[in-house]
Amino acid sequence: AARALYDESTGRATTLITIETPDPSWPLPLLRRIVGAWFRSGMSLDADRLAIEIGANRKMPLEIRVFAWQALAQWFDPPPVDLVTGKWGPLGERDRQFDGLTEVAHDAVRATLKDQQPAVVDAALMAVAAQRLAALTPTVRDLAFTESSPVTTRIAALGCWTELATEEELAAQLPELLESDVPRLRSAARTFWIKIRPEDAVQLLAEALASGDVAEQQAALRDLGRLDGEASEQLLSTWLDRLAAGRVRPEITLDLIEAAETHGGESLQSKLERLTAARPTDDPVAMYRDCLV
Repeated sequence: AARALYDESTGRATTLITIETPDPSWPLPLLRRIVGAWFRSGMSLDADRLAIEIGANRKMPLEIRVFAWQALAQWFDPPPVDLVTGKWGPLGERDRQFDGLTEVAHDAVRATLKDQQPAVVDAALMAVAAQRLAALTPTVRDLAFTESSPVTTRIAALGCWTELATEEELAAQLPELLESDVPRLRSAARTFWIKIRPEDAVQLLAEALASGDVAEQQAALRDLGRLDGEASEQLLSTWLDRLAAGRVRPEITLDLIEAAETHGGESLQSKLERLTAARPTDDPVAMYRDCLV
């Protein structure tokens, strides 16, 4: 019945929209269609209900809670296809001032950010950033700086915090994470720092390349490839020379080549061509060996 109501009406099933309190024991397909119907309604009331009655409800199935927060993350940028059926059905533009989560749902969001399910917390953080819930900035900031939280959650919270905080707040507090003992968190903090202090970029990335672990070096190369200017080109050029001399760890070879290709420039292109020409001609997988590490 739920499929008939929802699927044949492209999600505009009044019966599903007006359900007052979904029961966690209901079948997953029905719960997914309730989320889809509330999402398509576009009303702030239904946004709040998604957060309070489903997203923050620990009795709800995990995948439905995550789905609800993912829907809220797409609230102001809905896809042209239905979240449940995949059918084409573009939605109208929504007004941030009137159509999103209200203060009524803030306590539910705060409770979710303390949840023991990382998947739910990470999805909720995406929703907080997308909904621009500035009132929750301190809560999100604390989560990013809490050492006992999972690394993935701290990184997600860091990304959310950078969307909500002022540049002054970031400049004052983000350097603490640049000194973190967790390489992945330190790398993420560096990426965000570069956005607000681009003049520090090349020096920070050079340090990461010199002393970071593999994941940190790979992230630094991605950032470096997107940087304009002679300084970033020179740093990439230096590392291409190291590659030619066999002094680059195999795990980051492909990242270095891609960074140089992304950056562009005649000097880098020339060095890339020489590296290609130096590959063994009798090895059928020579062109792809960097991908096999």
